[in-house]
Amino acid sequence: MVAPSVFVGPNAMIKDQAVVVGSVRLFDRSMIEGHAVVADTCTLRDNSCISGEAIVRGQVTLAHNARIDGDARVNGGVLLQHFAHISRGVLSGGMTVGLLHG
Repeated sequence: MVAPSVFVGPNAMIKDQAVVVGSVRLFDRSMIEGHAVVADTCTLRDNSCISGEAIVRGQVTLAHNARIDGDARVNGGVLLQHFAHISRGVLSGGMTVGLLHG
């Protein structure tokens, strides 16, 4: 199920049984698939992917090939970038995960 408020860019995809609601935005070749649930103001860019049984909500941004899958739960102001991969556990609140360039 994809809400009408979701933006899916020309090269992005939502497939399988994914549920995507709110102001979610997919750019570049990003993808949401599987049984993932994505809500609120999440943004995916640069070949990022959310899949599996993941639940992602809040102001979460994935960029530069970041991935969330498995049974991961991610909530709040979280930035995953530069090949970061979360597949288990819970991330919540203001944090950045990935290689940072100074």
